[in-house]
Amino acid sequence: MKRIALIFALALGVQSAACVAETAATDEDGTQEDDLTLATDTKIKNAIVKTTTGLSFMSESDHAFVWVRSSTVATAPANAWFIHKSFSGVTDGDAMADKPLSKLKSETVNFESFAARYAPVVGEDADNFAYHQQMTKVLAMVRTNLKNAVVIRLGRPSGSGLVGAISVYIVGTLPSGKVGGLFTVSVET
Repeated sequence: MKRIALIFALALGVQSAACVAETAATDEDGTQEDDLTLATDTKIKNAIVKTTTGLSFMSESDHAFVWVRSSTVATAPANAWFIHKSFSGVTDGDAMADKPLSKLKSETVNFESFAARYAPVVGEDADNFAYHQQMTKVLAMVRTNLKNAVVIRLGRPSGSGLVGAISVYIVGTLPSGKVGGLFTVSVET
């Protein structure tokens, strides 16, 4: 009987409740995302994460890149307030990062200015050149797939900058409206 009802509903172009339950995903905040949006977010995640394979963020102590995605839809481009609200568990759960996130000062860096620091320069050390080439690929993937990409750094204040094990969020808006991107730690003394 269920098959007949399903065939009848499909023939009429009406989506049955059973189909909705099978195709919709419930997100962490209790809202439902359609499969296409979730699949698109996942494709973007996989593409960006693939470019970071074997790559660490070069600083005084190399740190891996970790994919992050908010559980709520952003009403505006990512900013320090949203990072504090959505990703405190990421920073606070990281063994290397200074914490708690709630006590750290934030610094927003223009994405293009940040990306310009990693342009490979002909004639530089071969290892640095290869690192900069790989970082250029990572940042190009972020630029291409995330809207309103931004870099938000959170650390201990020192003069006009930050010091310590600084949490670095390279994030933007995903097709779902949620904020996603990369988290890493930059150790700067």
